[in-house]
Amino acid sequence: MPSGVLECRVFSQWAPENLNTEIAEQEFAAGKDTLADLLSGSTTFASLLKTRSHEWELLYDYGQGAIRLCRLDGHALVWDAGWPKRGRAV
Repeated sequence: MPSGVLECRVFSQWAPENLNTEIAEQEFAAGKDTLADLLSGSTTFASLLKTRSHEWELLYDYGQGAIRLCRLDGHALVWDAGWPKRGRAV
């Protein structure tokens, strides 16, 4: 049975080795803005999703696949093992 969670995946515009906490937060913010635009553009879509929780992931597409770099746990950024390479993981 499906969980009913809306899985929101944001693909980074940055190479993973150049990614840091600030950039990841900016990319999640852009993804959230896109979702808000979609919800405001369709009342039907918005009503379908109004009771669903959201899971957010930041991925990097390397051309033949993608890797997850981090995710949001509530408002906290949680990095996958080995990331970020620059800056500090907060």
